[in-house]
Amino acid sequence: MRPMAIKCLHAKPYFAMCHAGVGQYVIPIKTDDIALGAILAGYFNYRPELSRHLIKRNSRISRKIDYETACGLFDRYIVPANVNVEQMITFLEITAEYLASTYIHLKDLHLKEKFPARRSSSREDTVVAHALEYIRLHFASQIMVKDLAAYCYCSESYINHSFNKRVGLNINTYINKVRIENAKHRLIKTQDTMTAIAMDLGFNDPNYFSRVFTRLVGNPPSEFRRRYS
Repeated sequence: MRPMAIKCLHAKPYFAMCHAGVGQYVIPIKTDDIALGAILAGYFNYRPELSRHLIKRNSRISRKIDYETACGLFDRYIVPANVNVEQMITFLEITAEYLASTYIHLKDLHLKEKFPARRSSSREDTVVAHALEYIRLHFASQIMVKDLAAYCYCSESYINHSFNKRVGLNINTYINKVRIENAKHRLIKTQDTMTAIAMDLGFNDPNYFSRVFTRLVGNPPSEFRRRYS
């Protein structure tokens, strides 16, 4: 995001390609010397040879991406731009100017308000957001830090440091908290056994599940079910 923010300071539309080879036009929203954001238009197959090069590079980085499958999906869903690009950019530039003007008027209404300093978006934010999404989708599996790092295209030390800094918990503790929240729902809404719940949520040892549950909730799973069912 940071390279995009730097380019947006020039306030001129430009064409860019994401890491997956998808082309899009970027129309900056800018006022004074501040880049407020950008309008992204597209999902265009602009340079197929470059797109395949980027897909191949990422398939080598991540073991979860199959090059041929990814290329097939790209060819199926990403199409050449069949719009009048100049006309599209003109309309979007007008929209960007309107949004910038709206910001100026709204900003003047709050000149006396004290707002906390906003943390600029960074690679850390992006990496942690992807990590959280991965955990949300796979918390019931055995998540290894190396798999999470590969998914986020970073090293294990980087994901560990960034996650702990942004979330305030280490990765394993956070995964267990997500599992326990789901366990609480299962304990209240179903009659599933403790062993079944533990196994379904990624705890290979029911006794370990019980210890983690007690530590995070304050009551053993059986007591929690009796009290809240």
